[in-house]
Amino acid sequence: MKTVALFSRSGLLFLLVVALHGLQSCKNQDVEPEFHLSATVGGKAWRANVNNSQNTTVGAAKVNNYVVIIGQQKTDKTATLVVIFPKNVALNQSVKFTESQPSTLAYTPDDVNAYSMEPSRGGSGTYTVTRYDEQSQLVEGTFSGEAINVNTGAKLKITDGRFRSRLFDVQPTTTPAPNTKR
Repeated sequence: MKTVALFSRSGLLFLLVVALHGLQSCKNQDVEPEFHLSATVGGKAWRANVNNSQNTTVGAAKVNNYVVIIGQQKTDKTATLVVIFPKNVALNQSVKFTESQPSTLAYTPDDVNAYSMEPSRGGSGTYTVTRYDEQSQLVEGTFSGEAINVNTGAKLKITDGRFRSRLFDVQPTTTPAPNTKR
């Protein structure tokens, strides 16, 4: 849950929690082995390698009007990379991470540090969605930019990012408010 704290604006906290829950509860027997999430992070190769409930190393959830892509890497500690963008993004066009149409990239190398490409934090970057096919349930694309440590302001280059994942449709559920009448 360390990644969740990065997304509090515009309801993305809710979307990420729902997406993570959805990826854990979705079941599909037709998993393709070529799904991936990778990048060069701080000059070093990074590749998601921890299997999720779908027995893939990356998951993508369509939640409301957003796509959330997430993968983890276990080295000494578990690192997580998350990319969020609107599902109506134009294909094959470089798009800046921005608050006006909420999109961002977050990277947590461990339990202490968290980096974000949100411009409001000083980060910058772009992503390109090269395939978004709800019929085939596939999403793929690229990303790169400069992330900012949300606590220290340190910069971290993330380049050559690539993702390809099965796309799951997650329907958010709401819990009714507790009855406060006595």
